[in-house]
Amino acid sequence: MSDAESDDYEKLRIRQLATLVASSLETILAKADEQMDADAGVVQQFLRLMASESGEFVLPVPKARLDTLRTSMRGRVAMLDGGFVGTVKAYMQKASDDGLDGVVDVLRVLLQVFASERLRSLTTSQLAAGGAAGATLAALLEVRGLAD
Repeated sequence: MSDAESDDYEKLRIRQLATLVASSLETILAKADEQMDADAGVVQQFLRLMASESGEFVLPVPKARLDTLRTSMRGRVAMLDGGFVGTVKAYMQKASDDGLDGVVDVLRVLLQVFASERLRSLTTSQLAAGGAAGATLAALLEVRGLAD
């Protein structure tokens, strides 16, 4: 584009703009990579909470493990976003492609806990109000894992 321009000043401006655009793109891509790495780290931390002491997954996920996961997630649920969900979904797809159906189920439980905790954080006032509606809502948001 700058080669087609006859004015040297305009050529310089076009080159500067191209450099600025390229630099901005590099910055955006670097930040996206950092966020993907951070999301992957969070997913892996949650998976470690769901695993047994030997590092294996048990289905249904034991209540104590779910409670630990839920407690840990409550402190971070406001920071978890579409990137977190996208990372879990990508892990699910990879596990499915590799024929690891049990891992897909564990990841599904992770998403269920995330969804319930996200809803819980959005409905705090209804839960605090108590009464039958609050109790029902709280009971519905308790994820118990997958049935056998």
